[in-house]
Amino acid sequence: MKKIITLSAAVLAFIASSWIFAASLNIQSGTILLYSDRASSTWQLVTFDEPFSAVPDVVAQTVTYAGSDDPNIRIQNVSKSGFEIRFDEQNTASGSRADGSHATESVSWIAVGK
Repeated sequence: MKKIITLSAAVLAFIASSWIFAASLNIQSGTILLYSDRASSTWQLVTFDEPFSAVPDVVAQTVTYAGSDDPNIRIQNVSKSGFEIRFDEQNTASGSRADGSHATESVSWIAVGK
């Protein structure tokens, strides 16, 4: 007896831009170059093209692979007008504590709110 497996996937792709939909749904996205140097606390400010009317939800993801160790992405101080973002490289590929620095990577982000 053959088994039939049905797979489905959804992909949401945006170019860096801003959109305002019905019911005041505001979606903005972009891509930035981000690096890490824990010694100098390298938070980078991202400013939205148009301010939101309320603080939005923000998600970011590394879209390149320039360093041998995986960086965590930290986001803080999300406001109606933007947010701060940085890498926080914690562990190396060998499992030891990282030095906190990381190569420059492209990071894409999306903000959704009203």
